[in-house]
Amino acid sequence: SLKMAYCYYKLGSKTAAEQMLLKIDSSVARNNKDLIKMWARIGEVDKALGLIETGFDSSGPSGPNRRGQRGLSQSNKYLLLADLCRGACRYDDAIAYYEKILALPDSEIQPMGRQGTNDKTRAAINLAATRQLKSLDLSRIPDGSYSAIVNAFGGPMTVRVEIKNKRIESV
Repeated sequence: SLKMAYCYYKLGSKTAAEQMLLKIDSSVARNNKDLIKMWARIGEVDKALGLIETGFDSSGPSGPNRRGQRGLSQSNKYLLLADLCRGACRYDDAIAYYEKILALPDSEIQPMGRQGTNDKTRAAINLAATRQLKSLDLSRIPDGSYSAIVNAFGGPMTVRVEIKNKRIESV
């Protein structure tokens, strides 16, 4: 259903995508990160945020929830909320969630993952980037293509941004 919803959305039918997403069992929906991200992708950010807030019950950092499914740590939950808000240009909300992660005691932080960072490190990096995005004044930047080489997790990476009509068209 999730893949079909994505296809409908990419073909221009948000309504058909929503109908497919609504068919997914609500008890599963609250604990499905891909489904939540799909709701946000089709522009239903409030629906996605609501599913995160009501789902992902955990008995501890990444422990099983009352349905026996793996839950999210509080830091993971805030990180998902913050990332969705940032993607929807809700910078103040994203900043608030990133700051909540930084305020958590270390015992409630998800341990280091594959990238060698924990949620506090990711939150600090994303908080700085979000504050930078919030301060960006696109009205002062002429339309065009801008590129730069930046340091990424795997080494140098070229990033290109297309500005058109005072908006970021693509990255």
